Amino acid sequence: MLKFYDYNVTNSWEVPNEVCLNFHLAECLNRCPGCFSPELQNSTDTNLVDVFEDLLLAYSNRITCVCFLGEGKNTDYEHIEFETLCKKIHSYGFKTCLYCGRDCRIEEWMRCFDYIKVGSYKQELGDLSKKTTNQRLYKKENNVYIDITFLFWEE
Repeated sequence: MLKFYDYNVTNSWEVPNEVCLNFHLAECLNRCPGCFSPELQNSTDTNLVDVFEDLLLAYSNRITCVCFLGEGKNTDYEHIEFETLCKKIHSYGFKTCLYCGRDCRIEEWMRCFDYIKVGSYKQELGDLSKKTTNQRLYKKENNVYIDITFLFWEE
């Protein structure tokens, strides 16, 4: 079960050129030193599915994308929940994004997302705004994921 911690709306912060409704998921297992959101390592009693559609509809006139910050405990059951949520989001005409936070390649279960960020946060390498970052944001175009990390880089 995907546990829900908090949400917010951001303009081009998580995904360039998108206004995102961001769901901050609890129970992150990564434990990155210097993490921006260490509170997401904790558990909560709130099931994302219970609040998801009401929040999506409440912000539907302001957003273009729904972003999931974290992937919970990364279980097969949660992967199925993500697929179901992505189908619902796409049916409303919005894009989807996953910030997984692990050092991995794009996995098969992630392919339901239009954008995927991979890579743990490494303080010495910086976040997505730094050219030295190990993190990468990919955008799906014609069913192929293209690295668009450079769109975050400061000149």
